[in-house]
Amino acid sequence: MGMHEFEGLADGLVLALDGSADSEQLDLRSMYASIAAFVGNWDASLQHFHVLEQLLYHRFTYVFPVQEHPDYEANKEYFDNLHGYETICRVPGLDWDGENNPEVGIFCHPEEEWSDYVTSIPPELLNKGMLYFDAGGELWERFVATGRLTGKDAQPPKEIPLEEIILLALNASLLQEEDTQLISICYALIPSYVVTKQPAELPALMQNKSMHEIREIVIDTDACRYNNDYGYCQMPSPEELADYTLLDIDEEKMPELVAFVDWWYEPLKMYYAERGSHPEYWTQLAHETMKAINEQRGNLDYKHSPIGMAYASLSENILKKLPEEMLPSWIHAAPAQWKQYFTAEELPEMETLIAAMKNLSESIREKALQAISYFDKSLELSPDNWMALYNQGLCFIELQQAQEALAAFNAILSKDPNSDYAYLGIGLCELMAERPELAKEAISKALALNPDNQDAAAYYAYMWGQQ
Repeated sequence: MGMHEFEGLADGLVLALDGSADSEQLDLRSMYASIAAFVGNWDASLQHFHVLEQLLYHRFTYVFPVQEHPDYEANKEYFDNLHGYETICRVPGLDWDGENNPEVGIFCHPEEEWSDYVTSIPPELLNKGMLYFDAGGELWERFVATGRLTGKDAQPPKEIPLEEIILLALNASLLQEEDTQLISICYALIPSYVVTKQPAELPALMQNKSMHEIREIVIDTDACRYNNDYGYCQMPSPEELADYTLLDIDEEKMPELVAFVDWWYEPLKMYYAERGSHPEYWTQLAHETMKAINEQRGNLDYKHSPIGMAYASLSENILKKLPEEMLPSWIHAAPAQWKQYFTAEELPEMETLIAAMKNLSESIREKALQAISYFDKSLELSPDNWMALYNQGLCFIELQQAQEALAAFNAILSKDPNSDYAYLGIGLCELMAERPELAKEAISKALALNPDNQDAAAYYAYMWGQQ
């Protein structure tokens, strides 16, 4: 499972609802079932052992010894050899098949699986291998049919709209600790819930009382300012809100969704408009974009390059220069054999890697251009912000646009002739232009102006050793 933002949302909702003053009066069993169903729409699932105590207490999840599984006697060897954490399928012991042999339960021995890392499991279950399953599921139905679950435990969970559950959870979290992070996560993820609906249902959702109240909570708590920066939890950027195609929304084919997103994200648009009048906002956006560039640059694998394609011809040239008597006869055949092997085996994989690197490099280029535009807006509002100019110059270096980078660094010098960072930037431009002596001169001047400039010292040490 990969979409942890949905699993984190489920954890937060389960805990907030359990902490509600009305938790004993609410049908949390049904609410937990609805949360699990929503999370299951994505590449995610309810993480039972993050919030097991709450799930068991409100009787959404049930726990029994494996010996009580209806098929235990017929599959005794299988059940007796379960260890750690294993999923239980409809037909025990057979491989999972989403259509014919789906998962119906879980076997878990917490200490075997997680050792000392478990924190949310009742102590009496820590050192036991037990069978777990949820109300409303296939294995639950079998326990009901055999009379092992009766009364309220035999009643299926009700379907409760997610927006009602989220509203209750957010109101509860506000009373508990004003959990603005949970509010911001819900605000960002609500559109992911909306896209599971039919287009005809969306106008009604825009009139839905719970949706309106959730939106008001977002406004009242200023939750828009918290950007969780992970997957679908990330708030749309100003550019994405101005061009919905960046959010994979076709305005012509999805008019109902466009109308909902317009309405839902109106508070976020207002927040961006207000923040847009402050240079610090644009500088922050630019720095976040530069951080993303650095993270992506770490994913570039420079080891994979077309070096191998030149290997055969290069080795042939070397071999031609060596005396015949110095080489075994098989060496002469090696270049041709390598070339044949490389073309058949290595080249296809290398071409794939090169294409991936090209796409990643293009993504970095786009982010650098975006950061430059953010710095432009910051500088329009605060022309004397030398640090914005310096970082903008670094973005131009990223794009290998030396003239533009030099213009940024010289603009700093025009305001402050003794700016050590301006000389550092000029030195980096000279390095890019492969003029190491001029680079050394500029970076040395930066250090002369400010011996404590750690960036300049690091570049100098890397290129020429300690000063």
